Amino acid sequence: MALPDPDPGSRPEAIQTELFRALAVLRALLAVYVVYLNLDRRHDFAHPGLAALGTAVVVLWTGLAALAYESPWRHRAALHVVDLGLVVGLMLATLLTHSEVMQERNAPTLVSFWACVPVLTIAASRGALPAVGAALIVSAADLATRDEPSAGVLRTLMLLLIAAAIVGYGARLVERTADAELRAQRERAAFAERTRVYREIHDGVLQVLALTGRVARDRQDDAELAALAREAAEQEATLRRVIQDTARIGPVGSTGSIGSVDLVSALGALAAQSPGCQVATPAHECPAPAPLAEEVLAATREALINIGKHCPPGTGAWLLLEAEDDVYRLTVRDDGPGIPDGRLEVAAATGHHGVTGSIRGRIADAGGTAELTTGTFGTEWEFTLPRPTAEGE
Repeated sequence: MALPDPDPGSRPEAIQTELFRALAVLRALLAVYVVYLNLDRRHDFAHPGLAALGTAVVVLWTGLAALAYESPWRHRAALHVVDLGLVVGLMLATLLTHSEVMQERNAPTLVSFWACVPVLTIAASRGALPAVGAALIVSAADLATRDEPSAGVLRTLMLLLIAAAIVGYGARLVERTADAELRAQRERAAFAERTRVYREIHDGVLQVLALTGRVARDRQDDAELAALAREAAEQEATLRRVIQDTARIGPVGSTGSIGSVDLVSALGALAAQSPGCQVATPAHECPAPAPLAEEVLAATREALINIGKHCPPGTGAWLLLEAEDDVYRLTVRDDGPGIPDGRLEVAAATGHHGVTGSIRGRIADAGGTAELTTGTFGTEWEFTLPRPTAEGE
């Protein structure tokens, strides 16, 4: 059936939003850890009041940052600079808050692991290289607070650099994938609309041009009609070339109608418009979703038009609808001379897509299959279509 219109919002933007929200949760959890850590070692600080102020700033900025990264400000480099600068400033405040004993045992900085969040945020927003740069700045600030960094501290800083590179690269990869998917979805939607228009052209304009050309050619004694025949033939050929060059028949969309259509009454009305066409249907209604019914009826109409166009006068035509448990089977049959071998391939190659597009393509879009049987006995189409469930009816 119809392809949905692409989401008007940016999918990469939505992915980035989810990443920022996850990082906001991480920032909050690490802020809780900072509060616990600094409360636990409050008696070790050289300046407990300054340490308490720094801890309060951590809590306050955690809330403000969560709001800021939900706003359009998150796209501005200034927000990342402020975020990173605040963390570096609080880390350097460790030189004032930590006592000599704390320095000797390489105690965690005033903000501890909370310092990694701005780095990961830059990674999610800007990519690997800016994130690695931010990780180096944070690492330099951490090392500046220590006399002799321990192996554990160095390992932690190395992990921060690795995490910045991996998260940054992964974020860019996910966004590129989402971009490619969004472009493909837009191309499918555009292709679907383009092909739908081509079908309408085939079912309307091309049919009129072909009919005009045939009628005019039958009156070769009239110079004006002969000129009209030539003009109609040229316009038909040009239009078919345009269709052939700019589209390949494939999945297409419907008109988007809603509701339900009774196939029994619709086929009866369609048969009434085709002289000599007989119809056999179940005695009860056979409801189908309107988009599916539109495609099926359009394909059936095209098959009946082909009978009138390519078969001798007086050729019989029949429509047979069968309602099985889970499918509808619709047969369109005639007793004409049949389709010569290779005729459909030649038609498709020259831009005549009545069978491939207006019949097979429509039935495929309705979720069904179209089988063609032809020979000296005539031509028969069998459309197998999904039948709606009781709830859908």
